[in-house]
Amino acid sequence: MKRSFKKIFGFLWITLGIGFLVWITCNYQAKGFDENIFRSTFLVTVKDTSDFISFTPTKPYKKIFIFYPGALVDPKAYAPFAERLQITAIKV
Repeated sequence: MKRSFKKIFGFLWITLGIGFLVWITCNYQAKGFDENIFRSTFLVTVKDTSDFISFTPTKPYKKIFIFYPGALVDPKAYAPFAERLQITAIKV
């Protein structure tokens, strides 16, 4: 009886662990937005390197906003937010 319980518990523990790892790798990816966000326009210059992504306005501003992504989320997932933020800053 104890032996079968240990086998079932071990199997469930390993299955849940593998399922959690699969969920983490699939859940924190950037998806579902237009790739044109990473193209420079006359309003903003976009620089996408291996270290950072920058959305720099073409005309100078007195204030800047630096956003540090975290929590294992792909930095490109924040690109729509950054684009909306720079459009709002240009309108002000």
